[in-house]
Amino acid sequence: MEMRRNGSDEPGVSAVYVHVRVGSETYALPVGDVQEVVPLGEPTPLPGAPRSLLGLVTVHGRVIAVFDLAAYLEAAGDRSPKRVAVVSHGAARAGFAVDEVLGVGPLPSTAASDRPLLTAAGIGEDGRLVGVIDSVQLLASLA
Repeated sequence: MEMRRNGSDEPGVSAVYVHVRVGSETYALPVGDVQEVVPLGEPTPLPGAPRSLLGLVTVHGRVIAVFDLAAYLEAAGDRSPKRVAVVSHGAARAGFAVDEVLGVGPLPSTAASDRPLLTAAGIGEDGRLVGVIDSVQLLASLA
């Protein structure tokens, strides 16, 4: 049996993801790239920073930049970010503001996506379209 790029060898099921809501849209981050999810709190703003950078927060004594994930994904709908998904890959680490964490679990088979920063799209358990975020590309876009 051929091994899938995302690490799952079970047909019709992808790897495990953290499912999040951003505005009215649902996205999935590879669970291996999400270190933790913490309350957003009040990020410390940085003068002159781009609008997509909400500010800095301290998580377990480490300062991380928090970005507005909706801005990067051009997510539709009203927003009220309450959580930060701390994402890392190699030495790169950043926080991304999300409205809600919906859960952790696999995603049924996915199809390639033509949207920037998304590797694929699939249908979640609730029937909603779920965009699978390319964490490596997302972090690289910050540089």
